Amino acid sequence: MFNSLKEIKLMTLFIFTLIIHNSYGSVPSFNNISSTQIEGILKDFASNFFPSTGSPASNGVKDFGAEVSLSAGLSNAENINSTVSESFSNLPKFGANIIVSLPKGFGLEAIGLSLNTEGLQYKFNSLGIGWTFTDIFKFPLDLKIKTQYSRGHIRFNQELSGNKIAVQYENSSLIFGATISKKAFIIFEPFYSIGHIDSTNTLSSAGATSIFDVSVSTSSKSDVKLKDIYQTIGMRINAYVFNLSFEKTEVFNNSIYLAKIGMYY
Repeated sequence: MFNSLKEIKLMTLFIFTLIIHNSYGSVPSFNNISSTQIEGILKDFASNFFPSTGSPASNGVKDFGAEVSLSAGLSNAENINSTVSESFSNLPKFGANIIVSLPKGFGLEAIGLSLNTEGLQYKFNSLGIGWTFTDIFKFPLDLKIKTQYSRGHIRFNQELSGNKIAVQYENSSLIFGATISKKAFIIFEPFYSIGHIDSTNTLSSAGATSIFDVSVSTSSKSDVKLKDIYQTIGMRINAYVFNLSFEKTEVFNNSIYLAKIGMYY
């Protein structure tokens, strides 16, 4: 049984790796970004870097235990799409997640992904702590409060006016939120989350030619603060040691769609 589960995990990881490689095989080609376009582009990237965990309020395992999972999805990128000649209406979103359950309803949540292929570097890390206090105070619904901090960047090369340009986007975010969920018919667990996100964003380029119009000031593209209320609605399906989650998040005027497959230990 152990060998079979190990093979399933390895095969799943291999499939996700292929998806990541193929999805990030092309990158947007920015040119002459104006001052009216920069905020929308930053919102699209910030949405993609939202620390999605695909988790309801209840702990998957009581006391000490862990859930290891892989996630994949899409985030809207209509602002980027309007500034480039190729189609980029959505950006792929991936993650490797681990949630550690502790006594008294406490838990740790971590997300990590590092990708380095020809012409592209992607890195994302997130760490959060949550407390499902209904594990102590009995309520008909599970309720969790949490805070989460994340950092990430994407770097890629593009051609502009015959020159090779290095483009970099950097993000750091802090969220505070609450999740409510209810188990139904043993295996189904719908959930809803709401909270606040503060993010700092920078888009830059290096090379002989700039991707920005001369009207774009340094302050409008470097260390730009974005704040918003996020909302997530989702469903987790529990099946023995496995679980499958689907969720949709609205943030920065964008939608994020995510699916996650996990295993309890």
